[in-house]
Amino acid sequence: MFFSRFCSPSLIYFLSCLAVLASGCGRSERADDWATPHAGDLPTGTAVIEFVMPDERVIRRSVPVTPGSTLEKVLRQIESPEIEITGSEVTAFVQSIGGMPTGSDRGWTFTVDGEFAQEGIGSTPISPGQTVVWKFTTFEEAVAP
Repeated sequence: MFFSRFCSPSLIYFLSCLAVLASGCGRSERADDWATPHAGDLPTGTAVIEFVMPDERVIRRSVPVTPGSTLEKVLRQIESPEIEITGSEVTAFVQSIGGMPTGSDRGWTFTVDGEFAQEGIGSTPISPGQTVVWKFTTFEEAVAP
């Protein structure tokens, strides 16, 4: 009654159509689902993660990688050696690998395709074909040529 007294019939029709469109015409999916590929639809490949342990053993793992993967996400897929990560995304930090904790003078550092990391694990993108090498070192050893 309110609308019919103060609004024209064409405005009422327009608002009705807008309400139908806004309701999604009975769609049960989120509005952005149609534009976002599902995990099974994304192209995947593998990246290699190597851990150079303090006793010189090298543990190598091939892990699946999808576009947008970060090193944090990739590391969380690995079951052995055990990797303790605190925080998440930009605050993610490797506390220990294989029971070897980061200390005040030595810790776990990594390179991606031979380049020393410039970002933390939660911000470092990883793509198929890349190799990440982790070493238990001092900072000086990690950045030495």
